[in-house]
Amino acid sequence: MDFASDNSLEECVIGVLSKQQNESQFDLYEDPNFNQTTHPIVPLKNRSQPTLDTESEAVEWLRPQAFTDAPEYFTSSSGCGIVRVGDINDSWLLGVFAAIAMHPDNLIENVFASESLEAFKTYGIFTCRFYKNAEWIYVTTDTTLAYNQSLPSAQMKASSTDSGHVFFGSTLDRNEMFIPFLEKAYAKLHGSYQSLHASDTIKSNGNSSNAVPTSVRILEAFVDCTGATAYRIDLQDERFGAIDPDGSLLWKKMERLVKKKAILTTQCKQLTLQSTTLPTETTSGILRNRQYIVLYTKQIGLSEESNVLRFVKLKNVWGRGRWKGDWGPNDIKWDEYAHVEANFRNDSECEIHKSKSGKDGLFWMLYEDFLQTFNELFCVNIVSEHENVYPYVIPSQWIGISAAGGPSKSLALGRGTSQLEGKKYRPTEHFIEKSKWRWISESEPSWHRNPQFRLTACEKTSNVVISLLQQDSRLCNGENVAIHFVLERLQPTQRSISYDFPRGAIVAEAHTNDSIDVLLGAPPLGSALNIGIHGTTRQFPDREILREDITLEANTVYHLIAYTDTPKMELAFFLRIFSPKPLRVERVPPMLTRIQHGRWRYDREAAQADEWSDTTAGGPLCRNLITLRHPRDQSLISSPACSGENLSWCKNPQFWVYIDKASLDDKQLKVTHVTLKIVLWKTSHHRMSANTTHRTRVTVESKANSHTEDGRRTSEKSHLIGITAVRVSTNAGDGCECSADEAAGLLMKKETAVAGTPALVHYKKKYRQKTHTFQRERMRSPTKKSHILRKGVLRNGTSKSMKKTYSQCEIVSADAIEQTEFPKDPIPSHFPSPKLIVKPEEWCRVSRYNNSIWGCLFLKKIPIDWLLLQNEDTEIKSSKSNRSLAGLLIVPSTGESEIEGTFELQVDSTVPIQCHLLPQYSYRNCVGKWNENNAKGCHLHADEWQNNPKFFLIIKSVRPASVRITLTRSELEWSRKCKQDAVGSMIGFYVFPSAHRMHRIGDTVPLPKKGPKIPFMIHVDGRPWSETDFLPLYSVTSPPSLTLTATITDPYVILPATYAAGKCGQFVLSVQCDADFTFLSEEQYVNL
Repeated sequence: MDFASDNSLEECVIGVLSKQQNESQFDLYEDPNFNQTTHPIVPLKNRSQPTLDTESEAVEWLRPQAFTDAPEYFTSSSGCGIVRVGDINDSWLLGVFAAIAMHPDNLIENVFASESLEAFKTYGIFTCRFYKNAEWIYVTTDTTLAYNQSLPSAQMKASSTDSGHVFFGSTLDRNEMFIPFLEKAYAKLHGSYQSLHASDTIKSNGNSSNAVPTSVRILEAFVDCTGATAYRIDLQDERFGAIDPDGSLLWKKMERLVKKKAILTTQCKQLTLQSTTLPTETTSGILRNRQYIVLYTKQIGLSEESNVLRFVKLKNVWGRGRWKGDWGPNDIKWDEYAHVEANFRNDSECEIHKSKSGKDGLFWMLYEDFLQTFNELFCVNIVSEHENVYPYVIPSQWIGISAAGGPSKSLALGRGTSQLEGKKYRPTEHFIEKSKWRWISESEPSWHRNPQFRLTACEKTSNVVISLLQQDSRLCNGENVAIHFVLERLQPTQRSISYDFPRGAIVAEAHTNDSIDVLLGAPPLGSALNIGIHGTTRQFPDREILREDITLEANTVYHLIAYTDTPKMELAFFLRIFSPKPLRVERVPPMLTRIQHGRWRYDREAAQADEWSDTTAGGPLCRNLITLRHPRDQSLISSPACSGENLSWCKNPQFWVYIDKASLDDKQLKVTHVTLKIVLWKTSHHRMSANTTHRTRVTVESKANSHTEDGRRTSEKSHLIGITAVRVSTNAGDGCECSADEAAGLLMKKETAVAGTPALVHYKKKYRQKTHTFQRERMRSPTKKSHILRKGVLRNGTSKSMKKTYSQCEIVSADAIEQTEFPKDPIPSHFPSPKLIVKPEEWCRVSRYNNSIWGCLFLKKIPIDWLLLQNEDTEIKSSKSNRSLAGLLIVPSTGESEIEGTFELQVDSTVPIQCHLLPQYSYRNCVGKWNENNAKGCHLHADEWQNNPKFFLIIKSVRPASVRITLTRSELEWSRKCKQDAVGSMIGFYVFPSAHRMHRIGDTVPLPKKGPKIPFMIHVDGRPWSETDFLPLYSVTSPPSLTLTATITDPYVILPATYAAGKCGQFVLSVQCDADFTFLSEEQYVNL
């Protein structure tokens, strides 16, 4: 049913009925959407009374004039008479109505929205309003009520001689209509009367039932009827006794609430074996599972004793259940302490003439007895119209990536040390041995995606109330979820968004079903750690959580983060703030998110066949963990060591992250630094996705080493995941480790330099004098475009699988949540070269591999110049041959190589960014090694130089293909060897047209008389070419203009070598090509 936002429906009905009344064709209004036909009374099971039978019990639907002479909304002078529970267990709702009716400001009248108090008599219609989802909803219905004729009239106060009573809740005075009318409107709002039935029952096996507890529904009813904030305090909570052993904190709070005219009710809750409308009494005379209204508190000092007496004044609206303890009605204590009674008589609020005798259900009890008798206290903060309060209501929702859930449990468990108490946690960078690389401590993977709000006060503001109210899911047959919020204070130099759970910087926090927070003036240390993270919330969460008495300092920025217990819990919520002074409340713009999907693949059978290009499971950049000392404070830290550098890392999928200058506005162009948060999620289970051969090997090793710590770590590390971020480097310089101009001069001269030429002799003399010098790349040189990946290659040569990969890229923003399709980014026409090896002096950040589900890399204050890519058309016009590319390369990987799986990469940024997977079909990487058997040196060693490692290149194109070949080695592994023998450690490679044509320039070899016609020599720019220069560098590349024709029978042979024999170590050989090709090692080629 749809409900209006005002009482216009009642006004229209009255207008129509008034015309009919003048024409003598008048009938009272009948609600077509809620009557005995559309919503009949359904029998309720497990009741103490017999199952409802409308025929035998003579239930009729009557107008109030049919069973009473003078119906009125209100008849009791005390605000509410004796309440009678209906034939369903609706006592929880009736207690709420009674408490609101007892409020001194007549709040009950605000629930009725009818313009006239006589309209329900004349036209049979009335309207009530309820606060649902942060707005007032008006419910209009007729005055017909279910009436039961079976009850004798002697039990009712009525002027009519008819027997019976209203079937559902009412007061003993049948003329008083506010409770039956309110209950009918509330039942219509929730669908039926049966939806109001609630009880706290337990099953025969001792477990609680699945019904929503009455405590939760009481709080919701208070919010629905008043629009105020409400919460519950569990007086029997163990933490309550530990924090407030004498109840002094609660007493002060009750005094403040009574003074502010808040609504306070309490009850003695007890689980029952069956649902019943008949309550039981305690030994002290208090009814169980019935609300008593707290009206007043009084403290009196005793002259003969050092202590004081604290009294609580309550009202019983149920007609039975009188307090039999001390200071109860007509108790002897009143005579023993006459001065107490005299003190009460001096206070008009005490109403001692009524409360002493128990008239109108009023009675007193000591505060200590109050704590022992009742176990739940309900508090409702009423905002008076005359009170100077500024209310703020901000609707929002957890949806999509903003439904990020609470803090990570694994991080919480690792941060519970005394060193972090009272401090704000920040991910820190740690040195990695023998390099300028850093590994970054773990960060929250999803916390920053939760909705965040910024609060600022111009002057110091106290007594601020913050409420988080989730949408009423029960209107849609749903259930509440556990919700939380924290309020973080930011420093002036801090960021504009909260990236991690603010431990140590929390000003206030609230959690579902945690009643202890409201008693404390400051947040208890670790409370969020125990509640928000470990999920100790109850089975039935409250719809609203709040925090009172918050103080905001002047000109200080606060961030409020709202979150749920679990991620992907989508629902709407409403942030409500009540402040005595004006505040500035605004939403924190969410980070822009790019999402890419990928896969780590390793298939040994496919690797032996013609599918080596699909191998993308390269493993981490660093394998081992060792203990190092920080260079500043010499404290022991655990860091990945470069001694375990993994050259197969380059086989992992690599993603290019950059900023397109054309996508930035004027404000964003003024930004100097960018913050990135990169999150890697494994989307496949490791047991099902890991390679079979590798898994078998790991299993055997783990069993053999199960008694050692190393064996256990090896079996666990393979399933961990992490991220590496490096800067995009100069493509032209990648091959020769120097600037572009130097590379062109070294690799392509008028006369090709070979071993023994004057060019090489010049280098021999130079490095004999300074053997410790080894050329490195200029770290700040601009990056250059690869000559292989020309414009149009992706558009014309992209395979279907690659197009499918790029179609998975999507942009997610909170402002575009309602869009059904996210805009796709165009695929760039130029890509940087893939990263083969990370140099020790290069900027590199690595996440800590300590989780098998997610990995997070938090990059703070990245210079925007590192990522900013100029307009593509402008750069092409200005420099087509030597174009530089900016950005970062993001490389996700598993804890060990050869582990398969699928993943999702999410890159969050404060400015619009682009993220694309480097086209893996355009390059192949192979990791090789010179060992004692194949490290035979260059061609000067005429006997065995051709026994160096061989790699085979097959071009599958009808046209000549542009090829770039790069030989790279690790500086960390080779630096010491190069210092010892700079000339002998020089590297280079040969390229031959066939295994049968492995001859250099100047070699005289007779042509074969039979067999296919194979080119005798490769030509570059019209000149014969067979090898690169042997250079004292860590990387050597082929000439930029190298073009190879298609191979018909025999593949091209690439032979990497060191200048001198016996130089052992690993290397990476990479081939980039603008046509389809296959790149195999010698072992794979032989098997093929």
